[in-house]
Amino acid sequence: MVVDNGSEDDTAEWLASQADLEVLYQENRGSAAGQASGWRRALEVGADWVWCMDDDGYPHWDALGALRQAMGQAGELWLNSMVLDSETRSQLAFWSAMPLRTFLAQGELVEHASPFNGTLLHRTLIEKIGFPCEDLFIWGDETEYLRRAQAVGVKPITVTRSIFFHPKSRTDVPLWMLSPAEYERHYFRIRNAGARLAPDGRVMLNAREARSRAVHDLRILARELWQGPIRAWSWSLRKAWIAFQAARAAYRNQVGYRRLGGRGRL
Repeated sequence: MVVDNGSEDDTAEWLASQADLEVLYQENRGSAAGQASGWRRALEVGADWVWCMDDDGYPHWDALGALRQAMGQAGELWLNSMVLDSETRSQLAFWSAMPLRTFLAQGELVEHASPFNGTLLHRTLIEKIGFPCEDLFIWGDETEYLRRAQAVGVKPITVTRSIFFHPKSRTDVPLWMLSPAEYERHYFRIRNAGARLAPDGRVMLNAREARSRAVHDLRILARELWQGPIRAWSWSLRKAWIAFQAARAAYRNQVGYRRLGGRGRL
């Protein structure tokens, strides 16, 4: 199943020509809503397991087979592929600070997960804790879902023999290399930091976590202003405004997608 999240190129036409795919078409509501729509449809047609991934990741040819073999060993409701940097293939895509050999030294089954990248979930878990929070849009929805699973005692297991490839995390890219348009996505990284599901079913943002991330970015941007040429100041100031807006949204618990600067969809 493929969720077409409001594509604007020839993706829809290509998908329509594929006989072995079920395609769900919707407006661009972010990867969180894309995941939720795909999982919901999978459960509707009776799937016992849902294997999910984003548009920028892809599995090794035997990744699913390795997960299937681990089902009996792990006995868990959440199994995950090990996610490697798709360019180097020699380091983790998201835990770049940890050497790959250190991660592998923990064994074939590691209590860890890189959510929504080669993530295999049993329907029992999804029915118990629900679907990803669509209002988070991107960046943070997967972490909130992981926290939700752990809160009910589920221990996600990474199967190190199951390999999934993904570009290195964009959070590792220096801020000075990003244009304001590219940095706009970091609004969600800051705002959604620490998001958790409240007992009443609402997702609550964490103002303290968001403020901490915003301050971290603002310090970097301040150095850009101090060291950079005058022509780059406007870029740094615009990025600083985005960081401030994200922290303020978290303080007000303003979940949901919003357009930044009137420049259309992300």
